[in-house]
Amino acid sequence: MRKLIGIAILLLGATLLLGQTTSTPPRGFENVREMVETEVMDIQIKAFIPDITTFKDKTDTYNWEGNYNFPKALLEVIQQVSKQQLTRWQEIRNKWLEESK
Repeated sequence: MRKLIGIAILLLGATLLLGQTTSTPPRGFENVREMVETEVMDIQIKAFIPDITTFKDKTDTYNWEGNYNFPKALLEVIQQVSKQQLTRWQEIRNKWLEESK
């Protein structure tokens, strides 16, 4: 237990010693002036609030039910795939029914 406490104190001391900063600038930056922004930027939260006086109808953002304009070729592909799925499911169902008898 004492060993763990000693290691913890040593690690804490090492981080404190390594974390200290110097007041002198690093080498090569002695004659560089400090850049301080004198202009204050004022951000008002009210500018981010959306205008509630204007109402925008959202009905144009989605298609009504059954009103999809798929290309003809895509419709044929969808029909073929759905027929293949149905026949596959029927085969699986029939096979399962025969095995369950």
